[in-house]
Amino acid sequence: MLFTDIARHISIAFLCDAMEQLPARCAFGDQSFVLFIGRDMDLASIHTRVSERLGINIQENMLKYLLPIDGHLDQVLLDDGDVQAMFDLHKCQGASFINLQIHAVDTRCLSMHASRQSGDPPPLDRIHSVGLVFISKVQLQMELTTYAIARGFNWKYLKNDSVRLTVRCYVDVFPWRLHASDSLNNIHSCGCDIMSDAHPRTSKKWVANTVKGKLVDKPTYRASEMMRDIHRDYGISIPYHKVN
Repeated sequence: MLFTDIARHISIAFLCDAMEQLPARCAFGDQSFVLFIGRDMDLASIHTRVSERLGINIQENMLKYLLPIDGHLDQVLLDDGDVQAMFDLHKCQGASFINLQIHAVDTRCLSMHASRQSGDPPPLDRIHSVGLVFISKVQLQMELTTYAIARGFNWKYLKNDSVRLTVRCYVDVFPWRLHASDSLNNIHSCGCDIMSDAHPRTSKKWVANTVKGKLVDKPTYRASEMMRDIHRDYGISIPYHKVN
């Protein structure tokens, strides 16, 4: 299956004064302050301002804003494009200010993610860019499972038929997605829901596919060794019945 990026994007131009700014109230717990945000302001500058005023490590927190069309819904800010979209949305709705909120990220997830990213990467990252070729859909699904397990997140099917496969991150607010024969969005920043010693995508079939190379080299490869190596390479614990 050949992957080519055929995604189409529609650009909408907003005519506004480049110097125009909107006041934003940033709240964290019982603390808050006001800053002014322009359409071309970069997210890093906002992070710096928030860190200086509230004395928090922005790397351990997530910055969100309440949607002006529904004050009960929030949207995460992940890049400069999100800042522009936030500004344009508030201008279109005639909102007079932006309501920013800081949400603490589970530190357990951060430490687990850091431990998985440290050291030599395991030789498993076969999903990394647009243009990849897989010999079959079955192989793609197996590689996708390995990719998700190694990074501690889960995905769900949007389309799954004989000629097309589309999946996206199980957490809807994050933009990671993959389209078989279409495109791959390789941005991913979540995983807190399932970054633990287990993963819902592990199965006997996945374990067999993961260790088959070592079984060829070492026919006496024991179940305890399989469990140890999988935990070392992927950061997950496999129950004995899945390797036996």
